Amino acid sequence: MKSIAVFASGTGSNFQAILDAIASGQLQAHLALLVSDKPSCKAVERAVANGIEVFTFNAKDYDGKEAYENAILHELQKRQVDCVVLAGYMRIVGSVLLSHFHQRIINLHPSLLPSFPGAHGIEDAYKYGVKVFGITIHYVNTELD
Repeated sequence: MKSIAVFASGTGSNFQAILDAIASGQLQAHLALLVSDKPSCKAVERAVANGIEVFTFNAKDYDGKEAYENAILHELQKRQVDCVVLAGYMRIVGSVLLSHFHQRIINLHPSLLPSFPGAHGIEDAYKYGVKVFGITIHYVNTELD
């Protein structure tokens, strides 16, 4: 069974969907850790309520992206995490995590890429007036969605 970590910065609705899929047996995985750059976000509350370990950080407390990604990497390795799911994580993943989890980090993006990249995919699509909505799930690499 794969051990996964979810990274989230907001409400955690996708985090909850992953929890529910594991609980129902639709997803054969162990959710080992929630990582968040927003210690007081709803995703953290959801994790705590469900007995999932949490690692939170404030990027300003570190000497740059490499430093906080090394701290995250340490937490992932400590729990023998196999893959990472970005579910509303509002930071760009850098080389430290990408090199250690090559082809093992996926992003759940709230639009049908390449249309409406960025943080507000659903809102942007709605404002544009699109008739068909969806999400894109993709492997994370050095290119931005």
